[in-house]
Amino acid sequence: MDWNKGGESPHERLTAIDTQAILAAVDAVDALREHFGDQYPALPPVIRLDLLTLHRLMQEAAAGARDNIGLYDLAIDLADRIDAIETHVAQLRRAVEPIAALAPDD
Repeated sequence: MDWNKGGESPHERLTAIDTQAILAAVDAVDALREHFGDQYPALPPVIRLDLLTLHRLMQEAAAGARDNIGLYDLAIDLADRIDAIETHVAQLRRAVEPIAALAPDD
């Protein structure tokens, strides 16, 4: 992304930034809310509960449990969700960094 497009002055550069990226960032936040359970009623985030379940399954495996298929399925599912979270966070960063880069030095 060319953060310096739009002109030489800070105002020109600021007004050249496409604000559609900010609206896309709002969509990314909504997607993240699904991952973190920021909804009514206030329940623990599913990903938190799944991480605790993964911990329990790992403890059971360490204690000698032989049926670990649920452990691997859950780990793969969590890895996929974490990838999605990273994608949404990167979208947030792309929307905000160009504006933050234009902040005047103190």
